[in-house]
Amino acid sequence: MATLFSHPISARNQISGKVAEINSGSTMTLVTVSAHGHRFVAAMTNEEAMELGVKTHDSVLALIESTQTMLVKGDATHLQISACNRLVGHVSHLRKDYATGSVTVTTESGKVTATISREGLEDMEIQDGEQVTALFKATDVTLQKF
Repeated sequence: MATLFSHPISARNQISGKVAEINSGSTMTLVTVSAHGHRFVAAMTNEEAMELGVKTHDSVLALIESTQTMLVKGDATHLQISACNRLVGHVSHLRKDYATGSVTVTTESGKVTATISREGLEDMEIQDGEQVTALFKATDVTLQKF
């Protein structure tokens, strides 16, 4: 859990970075975050962006629920899919329960965990040390400014 919160938060995936770019449209704002050489995008309403007061070069913590993180075997950075955020890494921990499983991926931006069904985990035949890409949509990223 992040130490930046005065109260614990349940989001397992927490990546710190700096705001690299902000693009606002008529209703939505896209905030590009740079974290350890990777870039990813958070989408929020213009009102949320204004309330957060986010500006270029601000330090932020990106929160992504593990249940909103998808996995693809190998390097899927060029895969044509609407999930614009892609972090390539290697499986560093696998855990299987009765109904679900979790896969922790170590990337250059830090560790990211995906919670998937046990059936999905078995179908993918993911192994420790294997290269995978963690995917998550921009609308599934919540930003905290610090």
